[in-house]
Amino acid sequence: MWAVVLVLFANAGIPPSPPAGREPHVLLLAKAKTPKAAKKPRKGEPPAKPPVAAEPTPPAAEPPAPPPAPAPAVAPSGAAPAPAPVAPADVLAVLPIRVVGGGAQEAAPLLSTLLAAELEQLSDARVISAGEVDALLQNEAERQGVGARDDGALQEIVGALGARRVVTGELGRQGALHVWHVSLVATEDNSVETRVDVKARTVEALTAQVRDVAFTLLGRADEVKLEGAAAQKRMGLEREEALVEFSRYRQSQPDVTTTEAFTRFLLDHNLESNGMAVAQAVLMMGAALLGAVAIGAGMLSVTALTVFRSPPLVLAFGGLVWLLLLPALAMGTTGLVLAIVDAFNPGRVVVKSDGCCRDDAQIHDESQQTRLRRVAALGISLAGPASIIVGLAGAQIYFLASTFLPAAGIGYKTSDEYSLALVTSPLYLLSTYCMSCSLVCSYACCLLPLCVGSPTGLFLLFWPDKAVVQDVEVPPKPATGAKTQPAATTKAVQP
Repeated sequence: MWAVVLVLFANAGIPPSPPAGREPHVLLLAKAKTPKAAKKPRKGEPPAKPPVAAEPTPPAAEPPAPPPAPAPAVAPSGAAPAPAPVAPADVLAVLPIRVVGGGAQEAAPLLSTLLAAELEQLSDARVISAGEVDALLQNEAERQGVGARDDGALQEIVGALGARRVVTGELGRQGALHVWHVSLVATEDNSVETRVDVKARTVEALTAQVRDVAFTLLGRADEVKLEGAAAQKRMGLEREEALVEFSRYRQSQPDVTTTEAFTRFLLDHNLESNGMAVAQAVLMMGAALLGAVAIGAGMLSVTALTVFRSPPLVLAFGGLVWLLLLPALAMGTTGLVLAIVDAFNPGRVVVKSDGCCRDDAQIHDESQQTRLRRVAALGISLAGPASIIVGLAGAQIYFLASTFLPAAGIGYKTSDEYSLALVTSPLYLLSTYCMSCSLVCSYACCLLPLCVGSPTGLFLLFWPDKAVVQDVEVPPKPATGAKTQPAATTKAVQP
């Protein structure tokens, strides 16, 4: 009812007056649409004219907007860049080696197999070995009923395998030398990319150079050269003279690989050999033994003078003492010099642990084999006390001889007077002087092993051996929470 009245009054331009306590519907609609409350009219003023509610028109439908393109992802600080798409793997085929001119027929399959293994290890290419190619050739020959190898079939097989490059080789003889010609050929235009010629006197020497051949075929010949600062840094050598010396040593060892030669080179220079330890022990213990025998000869000279009173015997035993002392001193001095040189090792080759081309497992095993060297050092340390014991035994033997021989009616007693003719004879005076000198020198020769040999032996026994390879200091770890760039991992290859 009020809705009809409201429409009539709106058409007449007269605002209707709602009953007390009730508001018009338009205002109620306005309140529902706007969050603000309608302003109340002042007392005595007619209410404001309400606006006419217009019929809402629905908005025109708009076509949906295309979804926005995704924003490029921004790599966080310190993160590694996204890896590049992986290219298809290269295929490298190693063809069977042709034996020409009286070459070693049994060595060809071995060289092909070793070369394929080295190429696969040193490169990212997929390597097809000569054995696989030969098996495919035999199957093709059996299928076509052909007994001999067909070069056309070989080319077809290489093309079917997708090999971009092939390795060909010939093995022959040149006098007393084995000659191995190796070539890397591009299948697209049959052009030779790399050519290597290897000459050796034995098959073992050829196989020892297979790794160097693989490096050269792959264009990495600089990694097997034994000259220059790059080679010195690669092998971890501190001095250039060491690299030159190893280069000469390598030429004298053609039948072994570079790794085997460098390992033996380091062991020979940086590790005490068992032969050296045995030589030191033999020399110093031999010197102590000769000193002990010299003491015995000196005591016999005293016995010859006091019991037998024979100047010729005194001179004979005195001369024997001098004949023993001279080689004893020479042997002891040589052993001492060898021990000092061995302990300080002036020819040591300083090599860092981050270098290449050595067998660390073999170095570790041989470094632990110190039993023989320890036994030799123990023998040197005990040589001095043993010589003193022998000297004391010689004095005891003289005491027994001077006591029991005269009692048995042999010789003179020490209490018997010397004849004037004997005492005044020049031969007696010479023999007395010879006896005194030989006796003093023989005991002095026994004191040298005790004073010099025993400390040297103890020094060699407890002196710690230096490591064959010098450890490289590892940089300290960064503090907790610190951001670090991820290190790129590289594949270490030992030529």
